[in-house]
Amino acid sequence: ESTQYENKDVRKIVEQTVVLMEPQALEKSIKLIAFNDSEPLTVHCVESQIKQVLINLIKNAIEAMDNKGTIVVRTFLRDRMAAIQVSDQGPGIPEPQLQRIGEAFYTTKENGTGLGLMVTNNIVRCNHNGYIEVRSQPGIGTSFTVFLPAAETDLTG
Repeated sequence: ESTQYENKDVRKIVEQTVVLMEPQALEKSIKLIAFNDSEPLTVHCVESQIKQVLINLIKNAIEAMDNKGTIVVRTFLRDRMAAIQVSDQGPGIPEPQLQRIGEAFYTTKENGTGLGLMVTNNIVRCNHNGYIEVRSQPGIGTSFTVFLPAAETDLTG
């Protein structure tokens, strides 16, 4: 696997990953929609790793939802950070569990290991100097937002 850091438009990564994950969502009657920012969002990243992060987050969203609803993947720029947000309409995550998300071996799933989010966190934090924000409202849904430093190309001009 190439760990080549390159400047990539995260909008394209999102589009490709959404296409990849769509069949899995449709199997559970879930709509998977991407809303991309109109401006390019360039990030200095290892593309395969960012795809892996997105796949993990979308998979979690699909598993959280009970065979209906919509998952929205949005990209936007905030404070010089390229943001990729995955929002589901699942049951939401109660506050005490939210605190522990991303811990190794902590999972809310019957057969889960909790490693998916740990790997996701590692890729974002350690490999890309980014961070993940989790917001959840029980009964409404959960959104995971990945923030990655935007490449300078988008910040000039």
